[in-house]
Amino acid sequence: MGTLLVPVIFYTYTGILGYNIAIVDITIFYLCVITAFIVANKYATNCKMQPYDKLLNLMVISFAIAFIVFTIYTPNI
Repeated sequence: MGTLLVPVIFYTYTGILGYNIAIVDITIFYLCVITAFIVANKYATNCKMQPYDKLLNLMVISFAIAFIVFTIYTPNI
């Protein structure tokens, strides 16, 4: 969740403003980490997500691969 939210929020606000602000970047990071922990806690305390284990594992692996690829080969935005 955090890995998805950070780039979405960062590139949205930088695209609107045309520049980035360090304190806003740090705040976005902390908010996304808190959000990720809240979502993880919500779904870890019940077994409703168990049927989706394979899909969730695939998504985590996909995000990890995308993170590595886009870190090495940064897109020109």
